[in-house]
Amino acid sequence: MSVVYRLIDSTGEMLSDADTIKNLKGILGYLDPGRYTVDEIASEPLPSGHTARRWGVLLKLGGCPRIRLFLP
Repeated sequence: MSVVYRLIDSTGEMLSDADTIKNLKGILGYLDPGRYTVDEIASEPLPSGHTARRWGVLLKLGGCPRIRLFLP
C-alpha cells in the first residue's frame, strides 16, 4: 500500500505532498512558524475503511519543527 502525506496550512490550503513525515518536516523548515495539519492519503482502505485520515499536526516554533500527534 502506498501512502502520501499532505501538508495543509491553517487556512486549509494544501502546501505540499510527501511520501514520509521526515520529508514534510524538511519542507516545514522553509515555511513560517505556525500550525500545519498532516493528512494521510492511502491507495488502499485503512483499517477504518477510509482512504484518508488526519495523521497529526506539525508545529513550527521558531526555527525548529516539532511534532504533536492528533489523537482522536
